[in-house]
Amino acid sequence: MSEDQSQPSNIDFPLDPDKTPSKRPDQLARLIEETLKREFPDALAVVEISHDSQASVVSLSKLEQLDETTAKALAHKARGVFNEFMISPWY
Repeated sequence: MSEDQSQPSNIDFPLDPDKTPSKRPDQLARLIEETLKREFPDALAVVEISHDSQASVVSLSKLEQLDETTAKALAHKARGVFNEFMISPWY
C-alpha cells in the first residue's frame, strides 16, 4: 500500500437510531470485541473498541500500531460483523 493509501488509525461504525432503534452501540461493540478476541487475540491487546451511545457510533482505534496485514484483516472482519449486525433481524 502506498503512503497515500495508508491504513487509517480509526474506523467508525455509525448507527442510525431513527432507522434502527433496536440496534444499540453497546451490542455492536460487544459483538466486534467477541469476534476479534477469537480471531485476533494479540491485536486486541493493542486496538481499542469504544462506543458512544449519545452519538450512536462504535469506533476501533489504534489500528496504526498493528502491522499493515493484520490491520487490514482486522478491519475487514470488523466491517463484516457490522454488516451482519445491520442486516440481522436478531439484534
